[in-house]
Amino acid sequence: MKTMKAISIIIGSTVFAALCFAAGALTAGARHWFEPTVHVSIRNESGESVAKIVLIHESGGKVTTVTLPALKHGQSTDARFYVGDPSGYRLEATFLDGRVVKGGAGYVEAGSSTSEVIGKSATTRMQSFLY
Repeated sequence: MKTMKAISIIIGSTVFAALCFAAGALTAGARHWFEPTVHVSIRNESGESVAKIVLIHESGGKVTTVTLPALKHGQSTDARFYVGDPSGYRLEATFLDGRVVKGGAGYVEAGSSTSEVIGKSATTRMQSFLY
């Protein structure tokens, strides 16, 4: 009888531990924890339309360029990119008249998120946090 009780406790504890692990894994997946990505939100507050935005990011010795869509004043777009090591990025926004403004966060690491605002003369980093 005592052996059955001990076996029941062991099985119950194992099931409980497995459920706790599964709940933690689902939470980590839903919140994108441990995902090697950086999220950049870009908003155009320049008062003009932007013809194109180029995001250049460096990670692990590789430089990658991503061209983002045109943005009218007040519109925003999001970009995500993978990083292996702590890395950096910069932005180049080209207006319809050919003028280019530059900016960007510089240093970012996996799991970080930043917001950039395109102005008339530069892009400005508004906030940065790990998610």
